[in-house]
Amino acid sequence: MDVFHVVDLYGQKILEEGLIDHIYKALAAERCFFNSATETVELLSHQGYTMVMLRGIDRPGLLYELSEALTHHGCHIVNADLWTHKHHASAIINVVDEFSGCEIIDSTRISRIKKDLGRIIKPSVKFRSPQRLKHKTGKLYDVKTANKENVEIQNVEGKRSRTRITVSDCKDRDYTLVEIWSDDRTKLLLDTISALMVMQYAVFHGSVTIGKMDTHQEYYIRHIDGRTISTVEERKYLQAILEQTINSPDSEGVELEICTDSKLIQLSEVTTVFKDMGCWIKGAQISTVDEKAKHIYWITDISGKTVDQKTMDLIQEQIGETCYRRSKS
Repeated sequence: MDVFHVVDLYGQKILEEGLIDHIYKALAAERCFFNSATETVELLSHQGYTMVMLRGIDRPGLLYELSEALTHHGCHIVNADLWTHKHHASAIINVVDEFSGCEIIDSTRISRIKKDLGRIIKPSVKFRSPQRLKHKTGKLYDVKTANKENVEIQNVEGKRSRTRITVSDCKDRDYTLVEIWSDDRTKLLLDTISALMVMQYAVFHGSVTIGKMDTHQEYYIRHIDGRTISTVEERKYLQAILEQTINSPDSEGVELEICTDSKLIQLSEVTTVFKDMGCWIKGAQISTVDEKAKHIYWITDISGKTVDQKTMDLIQEQIGETCYRRSKS
């Protein structure tokens, strides 16, 4: 059983019944798919929609290709959520038949959609044995030189961070214990759990304690095949990846919102604009209520950096007056 005490972005208790109900239904529907270690694409019937669930390797143009494929198969996208972590992407897209407005029940058609989407989204890379680790900003971590089991990782420049990570044996329970002390920030738990999942670890027990400014995370983990961490090198590798994840989170990008009549906007059209402008969609939330569509995108340039103002102006010019940049509160 997992128990989470959550608040909204402003630190207030969530009271809106509609939002609570949405969270409950979303978690219940997603559990069967995201517990699987093998599936990259699944289609399920869900509340009058066909729910398309995907996960795999993130790359520029991914959402564009997915929306193009769904449009090709006569699917109308009602709402969607896309989120990314490093090079990992997950998405949930609710679709209906373009002409009838009903969920898709033809098994042959569903199989074709699943096959085409499977060609687009690739499975996440499997765990690789640690030697030397280099991530996209060029920082190098030496994961061979440890002579202690519990060590603070520092990058090669010697700059010590406030983050402290220990990885130790929990022999009485046959787990590996990971403890993390760090500054608190948004999406910290998501980034940490996602990093463990990408490295093919399963979390069996865990706790997160949040203070005024800092956080203590504790996880009891094993490999997905049931093994515990057995070597110093692997401990060092795990520590380095987690520190990198916590201290160098992915840029969330520029936040854009589009609000208009649902008949006047298509996901494939918007993603085409982003693709042509050399933008990378790092996250998306798409919803349709009473024939009104609301799209929120988080975008960066192709290298993961902030989109320049000239490109932003061109994007807004092509999409129209309904597109505006959201300011951070």
